[in-house]
Amino acid sequence: FDDTREAEKVLHYLEAKQPREVALMLVSTLTHAAVATLAHHAAPIEVPGLEPAVRHIAGKAELLSRAPITDMRRYEELAMELAWAECVVAQVASLEHKLCPGAGQTQEMRKFLAALVTQPEALVPGGPRGDIAARIRAMFSEAHKASQMISDSDPSSHITTEPWSPILSSVFPPASEREFILRVSAPRPAPTSLVTPHRLSVRLRKDEFIMAGCFSQ
Repeated sequence: FDDTREAEKVLHYLEAKQPREVALMLVSTLTHAAVATLAHHAAPIEVPGLEPAVRHIAGKAELLSRAPITDMRRYEELAMELAWAECVVAQVASLEHKLCPGAGQTQEMRKFLAALVTQPEALVPGGPRGDIAARIRAMFSEAHKASQMISDSDPSSHITTEPWSPILSSVFPPASEREFILRVSAPRPAPTSLVTPHRLSVRLRKDEFIMAGCFSQ
């Protein structure tokens, strides 16, 4: 076996191929590398549905790599699934870097990051006086100064208020709408009825308001 001669045969074989044909040969290898990289970065992230999605993507990539014919349509579907999983991983990594840089990850913090990515709303650990809330206010402050082209030397850039103060802080932009949610458990429709949960929400905007209620009995 002459490895030099065999390598020359391979190079000659590739030279005789069109660029499209060479790219098709590399699709399965590149897909395997992408799945391996995704699995490595997604392993420490505790987001509901992410781990099963990665396993599904890996299994699908394995089946496609063993197919005798390269089906680009199925590879495109796999690429979309890869893009979704990579987006989730990137979002969690970005939030972790911004909200808890260099700090040890606690179970509460991991749940908070997962809720930020998957839920419409999340409770901030520590409340308005916690470290996470301070970093969130700092992020809003930096965004506000960038949008208004305010430098750090400007005295107005250092105006802050306590998060529990009734005075609106200049850190946050003006609210486009306000939402009030009332949750209560009470017997309905009669005082002797079973205690059930109820919810009333109101959204106030400049020229309109929206009210929605959910009552059980």
